[in-house]
Amino acid sequence: MENSLSNTLLKVSPFAFAHHKIILDDNGKPVDYIFLEVNKAFEEMTGLKAADITGKRICDVIPGFENSDFDWIEFYGNVAITGESTVFEQYSELLGKWYQGQAYSHAKGYFTTIFIDVSAQRKREEELESFFSVNLDLLCIASMDGKLLKMNKQWEILLGYTQEELLGHKFFEFIHPDDIKATLKAVGELRKETEVLNFINRYRCKDGSYRIIEWRSKPKGDLIYAAARDITSRTQMEEHLKASELNIRTFFHSLQHMVLIVSKSGKILQANKTFIAVTGYTEEDIKGMDLVEMHPVERRKEITELIPLVMSKKRDSVNIPIQKKDGSLIPVETRLSLGTWDGIECIFGVIKDMTKEQEALERFERLFRNNPALMALYSYPDGQIMDVNESFLKVLGFTRDDIVGKTLRDLKIYSDEGAMDMMIGELKEKGLIKNRELSIRARNKTLKRGLLTAEIMESQGHKYFLTVMVDITEQHAHHNTLQLLVEMAKSFINLPVEKADIAINNALKTIGKFVGADRSYVFRYNFRNNTFTNTYEWCAKGITPEIDNLQDQSNEHIREWVEAHLKNEAVHIYDVSVLPEGKLKSILEKQQIKSTLIIPMWSGKELIGFVGFDFVRNFHGYSEREKQILSVFAELLSMSKHRYITGKCSVRRKNGQKRPTKQNPNFWPI
Repeated sequence: MENSLSNTLLKVSPFAFAHHKIILDDNGKPVDYIFLEVNKAFEEMTGLKAADITGKRICDVIPGFENSDFDWIEFYGNVAITGESTVFEQYSELLGKWYQGQAYSHAKGYFTTIFIDVSAQRKREEELESFFSVNLDLLCIASMDGKLLKMNKQWEILLGYTQEELLGHKFFEFIHPDDIKATLKAVGELRKETEVLNFINRYRCKDGSYRIIEWRSKPKGDLIYAAARDITSRTQMEEHLKASELNIRTFFHSLQHMVLIVSKSGKILQANKTFIAVTGYTEEDIKGMDLVEMHPVERRKEITELIPLVMSKKRDSVNIPIQKKDGSLIPVETRLSLGTWDGIECIFGVIKDMTKEQEALERFERLFRNNPALMALYSYPDGQIMDVNESFLKVLGFTRDDIVGKTLRDLKIYSDEGAMDMMIGELKEKGLIKNRELSIRARNKTLKRGLLTAEIMESQGHKYFLTVMVDITEQHAHHNTLQLLVEMAKSFINLPVEKADIAINNALKTIGKFVGADRSYVFRYNFRNNTFTNTYEWCAKGITPEIDNLQDQSNEHIREWVEAHLKNEAVHIYDVSVLPEGKLKSILEKQQIKSTLIIPMWSGKELIGFVGFDFVRNFHGYSEREKQILSVFAELLSMSKHRYITGKCSVRRKNGQKRPTKQNPNFWPI
């Protein structure tokens, strides 16, 4: 690889870059490799310094490297020997990091790697994967014949078996014999693609006892997706209540949750000791009180309307705060059921103090607001946006008023609405979408690339859509830019003179399309004649070529550019219309240019021309990446100049000029 090319790529590349020579044994088998060259990004990502490793073998740089789990030497040796380029993503246990990149060989026995550190991304993926295992509900996936395929950690905790003792076995092996018939009937319904909700059976624990499980199962193809809860305690409570009033009263007062018993008219009949201890009321205070008095004034109408719904079995839960005797509020979740107390038909309310959960919700709120990922909360099932975090607004350029109350279809935020509809359907069906790569449209119409995780969540009896998108726009752009630079550099290596026109024109087209420019071009300076000439040009569809109008123009017309280029400075004009009146503004406006970026082209210490992008249809602010692309292109062209001057061929250009020969060295293709 030519040193000038390597130095150029090393200087402009934001990615880790390393060039190596493979070492073979007497049988031609790769046994080691030597570091020839690395860039600063390589040092930062690996912790290896160029001064410490250049010219040294990998096995000397990292002792034990040849014994690592993944055979890197064989992997890179194959690239160096066969010349086959390959993309990789692999973990280095010696460096403790995940890397993603590309390896290729420009000459047999050598290989070059360009890569990035993706350890943080992999860690996020592992964290998301762990959600299944830490969920407090019992989650599982099984085949229609009952074989358990995947279960979360809660099954081990509940039943006492290990995953190995459960997975691969049929769940019928663990079901109470008296419940098998009902379970077979439930599976029959699932085979008909019918959901089975609130189904109850008993499972045997490893110690021989049984737990009562309540199921919510959904079929999908040949699989059953199920979520379950251990309702043993709840069932036992109901059985105790039926068995003995004495036991009921004893159990009633021993419960850790607060319990209220209320008549059909809303009068409080009894409260357990936990309720009295938490709320501060005495037994005398509670006797004869109306239920509405236990709640905030502004919520009392809801309580009045709630009692008839409970009596008609249309409502079994509520989340209205309890008001303590001192007037403070306790966030609670109340489960409601019908029963009798002292022969009176009544409502039992088992009340869970949600203070800790509320604090957790507040922590979630802080996490939601401050998370660098784009987070949004939607109503279920209509998908109206209820809330978004600051990252969502900042990255996409919206205000909160722009989007709250609207749907994604209203905002036209997805670049592919068909894909959006499919994902919403999949989310409603499966309840979860994980790490789905997609493109969304910001307010300014630019596309952002992201990894989307979405799920249906439930809070206080209500369902919501929650989406979390990690913005990988820059990572995606870096990857594409890397590929572009590598391919462009490879196209100029050992390029025959007679193919120069094709290579340069192809490169102009490629980089022009990549940044969305309307024109990309090459100009040469002739300081002997004080002129500049357009030698190569690519135009987007519908854009008028200007190359024939820009031959042998006076450098005085672009004096400001020449001065900047002599200082090796790029020229960026966002809005041509704000330029002072003069020949430069006239030339640009005649070409209908709105924005332009110009990069000087040097050969050694000689300023030989410039390359650039024009935007005709829209204004455009240029990124450092686009400047890097032009800089690399300019370097490649300047490196090619010497070959064309000393070459023997003389290829005629479209305008009649010839390429340089030994007899006419002042003409060269760029």
